Amino acid sequence: MRHKLVKKWYPPANSFRLILSKISLSKNFEVMIMFCIIVNVVVLAMPYLGMSERYEEALYDAGYFFSIVYNLEAVIKIGGLGVYFFDSPWNLFDIFIVVSSNIGMIIETFFSELQLTNLIVVIRALRIMRVVKLAKGNQNIKVMINTLLIIASILINIAGLMGLCLFIFAILGMNIFHGVMLQEHYNEISNFQSLTSSLLLLIRCMTGEKWHLIMKELNLQGEYNGV
Repeated sequence: MRHKLVKKWYPPANSFRLILSKISLSKNFEVMIMFCIIVNVVVLAMPYLGMSERYEEALYDAGYFFSIVYNLEAVIKIGGLGVYFFDSPWNLFDIFIVVSSNIGMIIETFFSELQLTNLIVVIRALRIMRVVKLAKGNQNIKVMINTLLIIASILINIAGLMGLCLFIFAILGMNIFHGVMLQEHYNEISNFQSLTSSLLLLIRCMTGEKWHLIMKELNLQGEYNGV
């Protein structure tokens, strides 16, 4: 029920688009793109603190070069496959990475004087997601990723159930322990005095971070109050 019918692809009648379609479906073209992705990932890992301006400019130029390569790949595939290109989630992912990289290049080139440093860093970080495209060349990894996408709705339901349980126990904790005196571990940060702090405290206890010390302080305070 979750799968869609596969549309039959018809080669374009236009001779130029037919050439583009043959290139986009070529195994050699795919290998060349994968090689560029691997080299691009290596380049992204090359910056270091205290690098020279010339070295930094070389890395920027390499980033622009790879952005041009990915834009050409998108143009060739869209020109050759047409609307069939957008039927694949992998192709949509490629377009997202290309568009985000183009936005980053435009911001760096024309709006560098504005205070958009954090936005530029985030957009640059998205480029590392290109390595996920390597999964297209490994059938086993591709099957695993597609399986995770299919069961994503089930995982969302499980997360919703866990959130509901956390909410219920947070309300119970507020009603039972809201008047407990703050101590060393049960303090102004970790307490049951508000819904937000109660949820954070329960999540902390789920991770096992000193939950027994918090439990001990709550227990001793309850015995002191005669509870």
